[in-house]
Amino acid sequence: MPTDTVLVTGVTGFVGSHVALELLKEGYKIRATARSQRKADEWTAKYPQGKENIEWGIVPDLSVPGAFDGLMEGIDYVVHIATPVSVGFKDNEKDMLRPAMEGLMSVMKAAANQPSVKHVTITGSWGSIGGHKAGQPGEEGRVYTPDDWNETTWEEAVNGPTGSSFVYCASKSLSEKAAWKFMEEEKPNFTLTSLCAPIIYGPPAQVIASMDTLPASCYEMWAIFSGKQQDLSRTLYPWFVDVRDFALLHVESLKNPKARNQRYLACGGYESYSQIAYIAAGAYPEQAHRIAKSDNSGPPPHADLDSSKAERDFGITWTSLEKCITDMAGVMYAREKELRGKDA
Repeated sequence: MPTDTVLVTGVTGFVGSHVALELLKEGYKIRATARSQRKADEWTAKYPQGKENIEWGIVPDLSVPGAFDGLMEGIDYVVHIATPVSVGFKDNEKDMLRPAMEGLMSVMKAAANQPSVKHVTITGSWGSIGGHKAGQPGEEGRVYTPDDWNETTWEEAVNGPTGSSFVYCASKSLSEKAAWKFMEEEKPNFTLTSLCAPIIYGPPAQVIASMDTLPASCYEMWAIFSGKQQDLSRTLYPWFVDVRDFALLHVESLKNPKARNQRYLACGGYESYSQIAYIAAGAYPEQAHRIAKSDNSGPPPHADLDSSKAERDFGITWTSLEKCITDMAGVMYAREKELRGKDA
């Protein structure tokens, strides 16, 4: 069992919770960050079994210079997941671009100043590979790989539609490019891995205080499971990865020599809202009356995402769409029932 300590940012989120639980299962110690003590306390209350092997650092603002300086001492590995909220921001530069860039660079600089840090893994995004509209209808036949980049400039992002996925995708691309530039110019002691994913689905492990405050991809699915989303003809993105697979890649990247200074694309398969509704209604017939009727039609025309590099280097077998959605809906229906019981 490993005895190393991993600094993990964004532990209380969708991906972060799964990464932390996987690390604890494998015997790592965790120094976790959260934006508030309340969030840290709620997470610890949900998972008291990990209390002895996790300590918390509160980082309210990722963009504050030196935000992570005091958290790096004695750290062996870093997993940086935290990122600004992806929708609804009011100022493209102030609320999204700068926090994403400065948060990641603060982690990189703090890690570079701590000789004990061996490796840093960062959570990238499909947005940094193709952008918010890439791969949609009209791009059939194109194949995106980890060598592709979203080429949106800082100026274009600043002046882009306020609060849009266009700006969020640009923030992921621009900050990741800065991280690789840092590696090239500063030559720190640690190695770097970037893991880029499209839409992430699967059973949420984070604290769910309300079904109305779920993170974007979870709320998107809850809208289908709860019947709020009745139009199944539109699919936001036709690719997905199960959050458990994505979390496992984060953990494996810390100890896999093949992952050093590499960038990966993690796509578990293709999907449509119609397929998702069909799976959920079939798995939970008692909920089927809430879900829009589905003909189980497949995804719209799309480009392909090539995940063969991740499959080769990590030996991963992706979780199927059916299991991903069945497990996700099950957790959400159970949590809805719990919350209704509290309100009764």
